Amino acid sequence: MDILYSGKKGFECVLCLGHFDCLHLGHAEILKKGLIERDNLLGEGKKVYLAASTFTTSPAKEEDIYPFSERVKLFESIGLDACIPLSFNEIKDMSGADFAKNIFSEYNVCAVICGADYTFGRDRLGVEELSEICEKFGSRLFIVPFLYYNGEKISSSWIKKCLASGNMEEAAMLLGRPFSVSGLVVKGDGIGSKELGHPTANIKAGYGLNIKQGVYGTIFEVNGERYYSVTNYGPRPTVKRTELRLETHIPGYTDGNLYGATGTIEFVTYLREIKNFTRLEELSEQINKDVEWVYDQIRT
Repeated sequence: MDILYSGKKGFECVLCLGHFDCLHLGHAEILKKGLIERDNLLGEGKKVYLAASTFTTSPAKEEDIYPFSERVKLFESIGLDACIPLSFNEIKDMSGADFAKNIFSEYNVCAVICGADYTFGRDRLGVEELSEICEKFGSRLFIVPFLYYNGEKISSSWIKKCLASGNMEEAAMLLGRPFSVSGLVVKGDGIGSKELGHPTANIKAGYGLNIKQGVYGTIFEVNGERYYSVTNYGPRPTVKRTELRLETHIPGYTDGNLYGATGTIEFVTYLREIKNFTRLEELSEQINKDVEWVYDQIRT
């Protein structure tokens, strides 16, 4: 998949407009409509490609649910041809009319797909104004209605609340997949393997996590294999460590260290809060209980 800072010569663009900070089920409906329109135009012999716009950094104060690098992977997995990265700082003072003129002209936009609440520009123009702009440029506009779950509109803010409270089951329902984190496996302190008998893979995500601190039942994917696992996110008070760590214990893993590999943690369920045990043996016993729960509840 291409990351485009300018249009593709000789091609028209079917453009999905939005923030797409996590590609939840509502976002997926917009992208699915884009896939249909692209394929229809290709069937008519047109030279087109499907792209989605997204900010490279969050326009809000808090972190996006997924960073730009992860969103690119998700776009590709859905079947998009390209991603159009937008710098919020470069366009935040631009009027909606100027923003649309620039992107329509640069990418030769022939069709636009967006959600019913899409706004753009410092004057926060909406879909009515976007319809008028599309007409001027000879582009078709498809407005995708909201998607609801249990009577409530699916939104990124709802998912953020789920992640902050540890409700990974509901977050997965809204995302259409478990929330996940990817990063390099890095060397840790060795306490898990040397003193607890529970070796862990320490993940350096490279971006902020807005999830509840605690212990989770997870699935860990690395080197093309998937493992049931227990993941700790937060400090480690029992061994007097206060920094936030993301570390995963894979029960029974014996295939050597994973340093330098890229691992992905899928968060299935929140197990418990982090505890300060008086003895390492107590912590080891608790990890055994966590593993037993994961095997009983997730593996089955």
